[in-house]
Amino acid sequence: MSAPLVALCVIPHRIVTFENRLVQVRSAITRAAQRGARLICFPEYLGQQRVKETIAAKHRQMFSTAEPFPGGRLETLVRESCARHRIGALFNMGAKEDGKGFNVTVSVSSRGKVLGTYRKTHLAHTESDQDRMTPGNELHLTPTEIGPAGIIVCCEITFPEIARSYQALGASFLYDPSAGNSDEYFTMARARACETYTPMIFSSYQVYPGRTGCAGAFISSTGAVLKRRTYRPGLIHERLELSPFKCSPYWNRSRPRVDMRRYTWKRRRPSLYHVFPEAACCAEGS
Repeated sequence: MSAPLVALCVIPHRIVTFENRLVQVRSAITRAAQRGARLICFPEYLGQQRVKETIAAKHRQMFSTAEPFPGGRLETLVRESCARHRIGALFNMGAKEDGKGFNVTVSVSSRGKVLGTYRKTHLAHTESDQDRMTPGNELHLTPTEIGPAGIIVCCEITFPEIARSYQALGASFLYDPSAGNSDEYFTMARARACETYTPMIFSSYQVYPGRTGCAGAFISSTGAVLKRRTYRPGLIHERLELSPFKCSPYWNRSRPRVDMRRYTWKRRRPSLYHVFPEAACCAEGS
């Protein structure tokens, strides 16, 4: 089976209204489907980041402008557009459920159905202290149109345990929707892909002229940058190789090629990681 074609949408840095953002999202889904992509990915806080209504809120911005979930306008638009054009989507939004605010990543199928969600478990200080958002309490794989994804949202990229947990669960790829597009975040995204031998989709916003960083990129399971964009908004496409990276553990000898994800995971020794006893969630050799 050939590697699936995936689209990544780099949102322009200019500030727009929420209505304009919906137009941007609808247009991106349409164009990605026309190119034959099976999945399109968007950055963090898609309906709020660089949106006039959020900036005008000032106090508790992400919570006060969060949409109800399910049933919000952004979610409805994505689902309808995916169903119309037969393409899957991954996007992140500020959502309200039972009076609480969450940073939620949503997976939508090519039939317009919600396949799964992930609530950000490690919140940034601006979310927890200023916005009073509520953290999620579970790391799990999220079904997508092309396979199970391990979702790492923005500042969560600084925690290697998250990517390692997804590796143990068998993620086909990692997805990092982010509002931070710095060199630091992008370097850590490459490290998470390399250390878990799992391809990564890094999705953020267009970088302001004169600054450094990354707006969006496809990263291979060895940490190589397959394609990236920094200063230009729009879509980029790449065929994402989901099969496990294989090589010989004995580099100069003729031995069978092995799945490096399983190879490295089985050789972990949690009993030695006494500084972080709570991190040894998987038995040695499992």
